[in-house]
Amino acid sequence: MLRFTRLLISGLVFLLALAFSPTIVAQQKSGMPTAQRKLTAKVVRQARFRVDATPMFANINRIAYFHDKKALKAITKAEKRRNYPAARNLLEAYVSQFGIENFYKDTNLLWRLGQLWEKTGNEDRAKAYYRLALKHRRKI
Repeated sequence: MLRFTRLLISGLVFLLALAFSPTIVAQQKSGMPTAQRKLTAKVVRQARFRVDATPMFANINRIAYFHDKKALKAITKAEKRRNYPAARNLLEAYVSQFGIENFYKDTNLLWRLGQLWEKTGNEDRAKAYYRLALKHRRKI
């Protein structure tokens, strides 16, 4: 009887080992590093434009509200110095990172960017930003 139970237990262990061996092999990743490296570069997504010059924003549905005090200070400093091309580039980089809440909280930035594009003579982009500002303005 003792011999029979030993034989039965060893048979069950053998069957269990056979049954679970493919899953153990499938879970092992061969040739993959055990730890992932973090990205060292800061990735800044720029706004892409559609055919009608309406920008596509990269952070929509990723972050709710984008706010960067240093960038806003740099934009106001460039505008005070009347360096409008630099102000336009800085403001466009800032606006391209807008989240959903920025559209109704920071519509003045959209309007200002439209004005800066209008000064350079690119009316299509200016109209696109004016359209966005009017679309998302607060009704009082």
